[in-house]
Amino acid sequence: MARRPKGSGGLRNLSGDRWQVTVYVGGKRLTRVYTARNATEANRSADAVRTALLADRALSAGAGDAEREARQKWTVEQYARYYLREWAPRKLEATTRERYRQVIEKQIVPHLGKKLMSEVTVMDIVKWQDTLAQDGQRAYGGRLSSGTITKVHNVLGAIFSFAVDVQEDFPKNPVHSTNAKPKAKLDDHPQEDSPKIRALTVTDVSRFVELARAEEAPEVFAGVLLSARLGLRRGEALAVQWRDIDFDARRVTIRRAISQAPAGERVEGQKRVTVVDAKLTKTEKVRNIPIGEQMIAELRAIQKRQATVRLGQAYVTATADGSPLKPEDYTSRFRALAKRHKLTVTPHVLRHSWCSQMISLGYDAVTIASMSGHSPDVLLKIYGHAFEKRRREAVDAYDDAWKVASGAR
Repeated sequence: MARRPKGSGGLRNLSGDRWQVTVYVGGKRLTRVYTARNATEANRSADAVRTALLADRALSAGAGDAEREARQKWTVEQYARYYLREWAPRKLEATTRERYRQVIEKQIVPHLGKKLMSEVTVMDIVKWQDTLAQDGQRAYGGRLSSGTITKVHNVLGAIFSFAVDVQEDFPKNPVHSTNAKPKAKLDDHPQEDSPKIRALTVTDVSRFVELARAEEAPEVFAGVLLSARLGLRRGEALAVQWRDIDFDARRVTIRRAISQAPAGERVEGQKRVTVVDAKLTKTEKVRNIPIGEQMIAELRAIQKRQATVRLGQAYVTATADGSPLKPEDYTSRFRALAKRHKLTVTPHVLRHSWCSQMISLGYDAVTIASMSGHSPDVLLKIYGHAFEKRRREAVDAYDDAWKVASGAR
């Protein structure tokens, strides 16, 4: 091994005729590999390699500084579109990107779009929130609730976080200021006994499942059955494959979800394209859900029917050629069925009803969360109203036990 004099960087032999020069600029380590027949030749060439490395670094830094200087003059609208193009595809799922795009187009650009990123203040953000609360969605049906304003606020925060923390174009993020945080309103929160989404009873769900069995194509019925009986998310129900079902162990393994990129996803200058793909579940965790004899019989019947009509044998909820059903197609058929029978039910209502039914049966949050894919904390937050009855029963039971213990003394 040969080294340069102290202060001029390092030189070492990697293997054979491959040598590496190392220099430090502004605390950053820069390296370049080159070839030389021996240590003498490597030392002779090191200065030239080091000079070229530093020149390339300076050129690159200059280009980066120029780009940063240009971005620092961008408006909120320009930076938002840059965020959607460069960063969102790396960090967000397709459906989330589409939701962000809609928020940017409808609630951010019309109000803050023309303002320079560098000039956005906490007061600007507070006034923007006030505007959204009054007429933020006038063209679409009225004011925005404080919960929706918080979600919109978070999208703006993501754009500024990208600008400040990733690109380092600005020194601070005004959206993250405590004073810029939206204030929740009491009338935006439902009472504990009046949740926003009405849970169906077991009888209601069973009736809907039977309607799906009688009127819809077999593949739609399978998705309805999986959501109703196992509490699956729509994409999870559509992604279940026969290999995920262990009839002997009486369980279904949930390991993926079907994702569909909305029509809003487009490549610049090209026609909009819809993409259907299988991805990890929302929480990126695999979970096992036990199934009973009745559910096993239902699944066996679906499997037998698929074999009869020669569907592909991969997906439980499959199209005629065996490919997974598109989420939008499934939802469209689902809604048509509900509309024909004048029922207020969606795929998510089936999942919500399953969770509520499990709570009413007396099962704890940890058990239910392990099957639904929620975290226990999230489950308690969403279904706190449903657990209220169980809390009351627990207190009364403890009170009775206390009376018995007191009487025994």
